[in-house]
Amino acid sequence: MKQLIFTLAIFTVSSVFAQPTLDAGSAPAPGSSYAFVITEPITLNGVGAGQLWDASGAVQTSSTTVDFVATSSSSASASFPGAEVVIVADGSETFIDVASDGLYILGSYNPSLPVTAVYSDPYRYLQYPCTLGTAWSDSYAGSYTYNGNTYAQSGSGTYEATGYGSLVLPWGTVDNVLRVDGSET
Repeated sequence: MKQLIFTLAIFTVSSVFAQPTLDAGSAPAPGSSYAFVITEPITLNGVGAGQLWDASGAVQTSSTTVDFVATSSSSASASFPGAEVVIVADGSETFIDVASDGLYILGSYNPSLPVTAVYSDPYRYLQYPCTLGTAWSDSYAGSYTYNGNTYAQSGSGTYEATGYGSLVLPWGTVDNVLRVDGSET
């Protein structure tokens, strides 16, 4: 799930090797953005506190800009009344509810198809608070219509915050990264 990777990649806390805690104050805010860089696969070994993950040899294959915008900026906002922020990447929009217990995907909109996918059971893809050892699972369900046909949509994910430390990248080091490992279906 591309949006999950975009969102988790932006969370950091400012003091060196402090135990990062993600909460609603860490949520993306409208008006912010970042460059999302895609690389060839690389293995980052090490879990637990105070890790140094070395991705300095990562080979960039592409990049894109991820913007966080107000829901009023989207023509599909009426389909997502509980959304507080929209993640926009490569023309697609993902609608997010920032709740006290986590970030929820309410659905998405792709204006180039056009397809609006609304989740009747939103997807919690980040739990709050989230610190080393936090684990959660969640599922989602919904539907979308394309070319006059309605399709059911569902999935699930299991995640765990397995480490924190510094991430060395080819263009610099990011401190206080909370590593969240997950699998999605």
